[in-house]
Amino acid sequence: MEISWEFSCGMEVFGIAICTVVYYSFMQNRETYGFETDVFSTLLITAALNLFLDEWSWLVQGVATARTANMISNVLLYVNTYTMGLMFWVYACRMLDLRTKLIKYSTNLFIIMYFPAALICILNIWFPIYFSIDEAGEYRRAAGYIYRNWYYIIIIPALIQLAIKAKASWRTKILLGSFLILPLIAEIISLFKFGMSTKPTASMFAIMLNCIILIAKREREIVKTQGGLEIASQLQESVLPKDPSALQGKKNYEIFASMTPAQEVGGDFYDYFMIDDSHLAILVADVSDKGVGAAFFMMIAKVLIKSRAELGGSPSEIISYVDDRITKTSNSGMFVTVWFGIIDLDTGHVDACNAGHDYPAILMETGGFTVEKNVHGSPIAFLPGMPYPEYSFDMKPGHRLFLYTDGLVEAKRHDSSRFGTDRMLEVLNANKSADNESLIRIMREEIDKFADGEPQFDDITMLSFSFK
Repeated sequence: MEISWEFSCGMEVFGIAICTVVYYSFMQNRETYGFETDVFSTLLITAALNLFLDEWSWLVQGVATARTANMISNVLLYVNTYTMGLMFWVYACRMLDLRTKLIKYSTNLFIIMYFPAALICILNIWFPIYFSIDEAGEYRRAAGYIYRNWYYIIIIPALIQLAIKAKASWRTKILLGSFLILPLIAEIISLFKFGMSTKPTASMFAIMLNCIILIAKREREIVKTQGGLEIASQLQESVLPKDPSALQGKKNYEIFASMTPAQEVGGDFYDYFMIDDSHLAILVADVSDKGVGAAFFMMIAKVLIKSRAELGGSPSEIISYVDDRITKTSNSGMFVTVWFGIIDLDTGHVDACNAGHDYPAILMETGGFTVEKNVHGSPIAFLPGMPYPEYSFDMKPGHRLFLYTDGLVEAKRHDSSRFGTDRMLEVLNANKSADNESLIRIMREEIDKFADGEPQFDDITMLSFSFK
C-alpha cells in the first residue's frame, strides 16, 4: 500500500472514532440541543459511513478475489455521499432559518432527484458510468466521473439566496459552507493525486466545525433562558406574601405558607390578604403547566383574584368573575385550580369556593386533621361559564386549616409509589401541636425523606392557618 493510501486509511479510522464520540455526546444531550440534533446526528452517521466505505474500498483495492466487495463499497460510497449532501441541505436550511418559495421548491426537487441520482450510482454495477472495477480488482474512474456532481446543481440558486438573505452571521455561513468548500478542495486534490482520498475526511472536518455552531448556539440560548428564568423567578417571588404580621386588622390567627417550584419557576401560588379589618382571604392554586408560561399565568390569576376580592362579594362571585376574565383574554390553553376562602375573624365563619382543587385538611377542637369532600367546581378557564358552587363551615379557637397542591400528595419515589393523602394526614396529626411554620417544614422534610432522592416533578405549595 502506498504512503498516500496509508495516510488516507489512517485519517479515516481517526475520523470514524471522532464521529462516534461526538455522536454519543449529542445523543446524551439530545433534549438539550433540540431538533438540530436529529439532523446533525444523521450527518454524523452518514459521515462515519462515508469514512468506513472509503476505508473498505481502499483495503480491497487491487484484490481480484474481492472485486465484488470493491464494487459494492464504491456504489454505497457514492450513494451515501448524496445522502450526506441532502442531510446537509436540510441542516443548513434549518440553521439559517430562511423560508422562501425558491428554497422550498429546491428542497423538494433535491429530495425527488435524490432517487434517480442514487439509481445512477447503482447502475455502475453493470455500466461504467462513474467508475469500473476490472477483473484484477482495480478501481478506475470512468468517463462520466467528472459529471457525478450534477445532482447538486439543483440547489445552486437556492444556495446563493440562502447565503445572501439569511440573517445569520457570516461566520456561521462560512462554517456551514465548509460542507461544500472542504469537500470541493479535497475533490481537486484527488483529481491530481489519485490515492489521496481526502473527500470523506474533509466532510468529517466540516462536521466537526459545525459542531462548534451547535454548541455555541446552545450556550447562547442557555444564557438567554437563564436570564429570563431569573427575572421570572424574581417576579414570582415578589408577588407571594412573606410577612403575615404586616397584615392590618384583627390578629386572632396565625398563618404561614411556602411554595417550592419543581423548575426554576412554578405554576403554584398562594395568597392571603385582608379584605377589611375583620375578613381574611386565603387561597392556594395550581396552574396546569410548569415553567415560565405557567408563572406568568399564575401572576395574572393571582392579581385578578385579589383585585376582585377587594371589591367585595362571595368567593363564588369572585371566582366566576376571574374565570370570565381569563377565558375572554387568554388563549394559552392553561387552566388553574383554586381553593379560595374568606374567613370572618370575628365569628370564625368561612365561606369557600373550590374550583377543581384538592380538598383541604381541617383540624377541629377534638380529634385530628381530616379531609372532608365538599362541593367541587371546575378549574378556572377549564369549562367557561360553568357555575362555581360555594360552601361554608365554622372555625373555633384551636381549629386549623391546611391547604396544599397536588405536588404534595403526588410526590413519588423511585418505585413510583406516591406520598398520598393518608401519609399527609399521618404527618399532620403527628405534629398537630407544632406551629404553622414548623408544621410546613416538617411536612417538607417528610416528603424529601419519602422521595429518597427522586427529583421533584411538580410544584409543592402548602398553607397552614390557625384560628385563635
